[in-house]
Amino acid sequence: VVGLDKVSIIPFDGCEHWTCREQCQFCGANPKRLGFTGIKPNVFEIKTKFDGNYKAWWAYYRDYMCEAVSKGFEALLKEQIKPHFHLAIMSGNLFDLDFNWEIVFDLIDEIKDKVDFSKLDSYLNLMPPFDIKKIKKVYQYGFKYICFNLECFDEGRFKKVCPGKHRIYGYR
Repeated sequence: VVGLDKVSIIPFDGCEHWTCREQCQFCGANPKRLGFTGIKPNVFEIKTKFDGNYKAWWAYYRDYMCEAVSKGFEALLKEQIKPHFHLAIMSGNLFDLDFNWEIVFDLIDEIKDKVDFSKLDSYLNLMPPFDIKKIKKVYQYGFKYICFNLECFDEGRFKKVCPGKHRIYGYR
């Protein structure tokens, strides 16, 4: 819970751009978190514990995270979240952006019968997928908004400020 009326779902800790030192220059994440172990999956484990296998990494944590999000939502929905109920789903980046979206879909599937996303101020904030059909799927769930952060208004600046995002996705 963020503030009085905003709920954020962040499915994993970290951003894979830190693993190759291509993080965005403005990133507030702490580089000392490279070895961090918390209650959520950590992107740094993909390489160190799962040999770079995203699917094995997520399969290891999927049921645990789905249950945690489901139970958390059940508890939250018993409360009156006022003055509004804002729901944000966001994460750091995986190099496989489409798989990043699949993780989010797993969590949305877990709570979609508990809440009508179209009645909330709901949005996703992820890097755009390569498979555009994934964007349509978000709207089919009832989400109102999708945000793609445009950190820089100039392509050259983007390349310098967001080297990992530029390498994986690019400005255009």
